[in-house]
Amino acid sequence: PKIGGRSPPESPARTKRAISRARNKRHDVPEYVKFLVWIRAAGHCEQCGYDLTVDLRSGRAVKLGDVAHIAPASPDGPRAFEDYTLEEAERLSSDPDNLLLLCPGDHRRTDRSPDAYPIQDLQQHHLSHIAQIRHAAQRGETQRAQGLIILGRHWATENVIRPRDLQEAMLSEGLWAEADPVVHVLPEPG
Repeated sequence: PKIGGRSPPESPARTKRAISRARNKRHDVPEYVKFLVWIRAAGHCEQCGYDLTVDLRSGRAVKLGDVAHIAPASPDGPRAFEDYTLEEAERLSSDPDNLLLLCPGDHRRTDRSPDAYPIQDLQQHHLSHIAQIRHAAQRGETQRAQGLIILGRHWATENVIRPRDLQEAMLSEGLWAEADPVVHVLPEPG
């Protein structure tokens, strides 16, 4: 609103953010897309599974999460790759498939260590989370199960089964992993 024919001055923090975003050519996520990301993630952090809709101390409904980019909001952002353009950053900032719902701690870790969280891993993790939510919504009653990975050391080539891969396979069979799979490595023979 205008006061005396002039707009009120922006708050210093808001002005600083706007200048920073203009300088970095960072694209914000539209509000309707943020809303869609929250719905698709069922209000839970896509990394740790924390319920971002309830303050555990007070029991009140809150909105604790951050909508985070898989491919960055600017060509200078974390996980930016060669030839990543401003136009591509703008387009992906409105694409819910490029956006995760994260708790603030996981958002900081993901952006501060981009090499530990490559785009392909985040995309796969995101798609898996969305598939779990859809599965739970469609099935009414799911069978709960505990995953178990047993690795033997009988051959020269080491077999590796990632817990996330087992959880995705279980989900495709209608089994909901209640916890991370238990991994047991057998001793070498003889």
